[in-house]
Amino acid sequence: MNHEEFKKHIDDYLLDTLDDSSVEEFEAHYFECDECFLELQTHERLVTKNVPIFLEASTAKSRFWLRNPLLTFGSLFIAATLFIFIFNSYRLNQKLEEISSFSPPLYLQSEIRGNQPEANFPLAMTAYSHKKYRASLDYLKNIEEKNNPQVLFFTGMNHLLLKKNEQAIAAFDLIIDAMNPSYYDEAIYYKAIALVRLNKIEHALREFDNLSRMYSPFAPRAKRMIEKLKAIN
Repeated sequence: MNHEEFKKHIDDYLLDTLDDSSVEEFEAHYFECDECFLELQTHERLVTKNVPIFLEASTAKSRFWLRNPLLTFGSLFIAATLFIFIFNSYRLNQKLEEISSFSPPLYLQSEIRGNQPEANFPLAMTAYSHKKYRASLDYLKNIEEKNNPQVLFFTGMNHLLLKKNEQAIAAFDLIIDAMNPSYYDEAIYYKAIALVRLNKIEHALREFDNLSRMYSPFAPRAKRMIEKLKAIN
């Protein structure tokens, strides 16, 4: 029903002379159209004389829902389904957050893996050790040796600790793709952690499974993560 047809039937509706199908079309239109709803209120006020408009709006809308029980039930069903979906998503995210929690790996100043980067690196690692991950990232960004495995690994770790999971994965992938032995195992493990946080469970399981088959100190950790993830699926 368009605006013109609606206006022609206002008085018929108020006098209750419309047939049921016309009433449904009429109410469906004015319930969705603010302009026509206001016009109906004005007409009804004139007919009933001094009936407050806010009462009319409440009555009219209540009448609409009473005449349309299927629509009411459908709306309630959709709302309930949406609530259950949101609640289950929240619970899953809580579980994944718990599973993917970890203590940041320590950096030892005496540690030597690959070529040592320039002077900004010690400053970055001092900030990292004090849990100032944004400051650590700023120092690492100013290092020219962007492909240094230590720089890439701790860039990824800083992003992961700041919950910037996509950026963390990008940094770890550079180590993995280069197959650099200095941080290869760790890069796979923490990339999988980032994937868990992104709810990419199947992808994370593949990474953990790959690592669990390696001769690596991270293999037992990967196996435990596989067990935890499979327990929630």
